[in-house]
Amino acid sequence: MEKFLPYVTAIIAILGFVFSVWKYIDLKNREEKRLNYENYSKIIQNLKGELNHNTEMVFLEGSFYVANVYKLLEFPEYKYISIPLLNLKKETLSVENEKQLKHIEMAIDDVLKKLTLLKK
Repeated sequence: MEKFLPYVTAIIAILGFVFSVWKYIDLKNREEKRLNYENYSKIIQNLKGELNHNTEMVFLEGSFYVANVYKLLEFPEYKYISIPLLNLKKETLSVENEKQLKHIEMAIDDVLKKLTLLKK
């Protein structure tokens, strides 16, 4: 029995090391998911708009809104909502904001191109 003791000790040490590495990787993955979710939450918080005193939805100014939508493309699991968000912004703009409408349409075209490139 004593001649197997070094082998048993070595196996236990290796198993302890493998378990420690596995726990470290698991912890890092969880931390990365948490940070991704926090970043996503900040972006959505910026995009969702706020109610003003007349209980009307007030969205971010066009360029800030578009910038936040572009940030969504960094999150593969959430990128699919970028086009609906841009379309929502487009619908909420009045006809008087012709310049912003043009920029939103350009952003929609660009995001569609990026999404098709990402699929390939």
